Amino acid sequence: MKPVCAPPEAGRRKGLLPRGRGDLVRQTLIWLGFGAAYEIARGLADRGTPLALENARRILDAELALHGVVEPWLQRQVLAAGGLLLHAVNYTYWLSQFVVVGLVLLWIYLRRYPAFLRVRDTVIVTNTIALVGYVLLPTAPPRLLPGQGFVDTVAASPISHATDLVELASNPYAAMPSLHAADALIVGVSLALLVRPLWLKVLWLLWPCWVAFALMASANHFWLDIAVGVALAAIAVPVTGWIERRRARVSHVEHDAAAPPPAFRPERQAAERHRLDEVTRVAGAALDGRPQPALSHLERRDPLGDEALDLGEEDELVQPVDQEERGVVRGELDQARDRLAGRA
Repeated sequence: MKPVCAPPEAGRRKGLLPRGRGDLVRQTLIWLGFGAAYEIARGLADRGTPLALENARRILDAELALHGVVEPWLQRQVLAAGGLLLHAVNYTYWLSQFVVVGLVLLWIYLRRYPAFLRVRDTVIVTNTIALVGYVLLPTAPPRLLPGQGFVDTVAASPISHATDLVELASNPYAAMPSLHAADALIVGVSLALLVRPLWLKVLWLLWPCWVAFALMASANHFWLDIAVGVALAAIAVPVTGWIERRRARVSHVEHDAAAPPPAFRPERQAAERHRLDEVTRVAGAALDGRPQPALSHLERRDPLGDEALDLGEEDELVQPVDQEERGVVRGELDQARDRLAGRA
């Protein structure tokens, strides 16, 4: 899979803000606007409880068929341990998506700016594609499946699913795919590539594993939800690369359109006049039957970057030419003079 980031050395820039305060405000508004639009769209994708519960049971049946239902066992271990581990699991679930991702994007913006757009766009593309999954396959999380023994561990935390703000913007039936897992993978791999200390690289590579553990231990996702989220992040990387290449081409075309035409640069026009005079002198001598020195010191192409001034091979210009070749040379010289006169 193609890396989503530039190397750390590429991000060294002078000053705190790489593009000034205006760009920082613009990027912040883009992120906040995307977050709000995403939550609203995810809420609108809610198609009701019966279908979401049925899809969740199908995922559980698939895990049973694979002999891989590990979520209840993980929950029992975390609930038995309680204390710090339980709090860490709950807060990881709440903070690992928009809060951690937002802070990571801010750090990349400030410290590794060349990688910023790639990472930001990968997150946005991943989340956008996931919305399609929420519409086509609304799925309840394990904690909402009745009679399966799952416990909503975050229900007792200060911010629970019953909080008014959470209920307003969230869709409880958006468990497949797991965007917590997808975003954690993007963040973990990106920072592992961007930070310098080896221990930090290792820590960030372990971040997606910890988030996956927290999601299952809090009964908010099946491991199949997480697996599809990881696959979604892998798909988003080449899609983002294609978007970046297309944006670069458009930017290049706009830049070329805004640039002054090369033909109107006086110094280059003067250079072409000088070269054209030399070519005219040598070619005219050849037409009169007088050998001339070779043209190896002259540029063989139009110095303004247009089509070649194809006045013939060197040995044809320095030796007498027959009547037909004289006409060809004269015609091309006339065309060159006309083109030059049009630029004057």
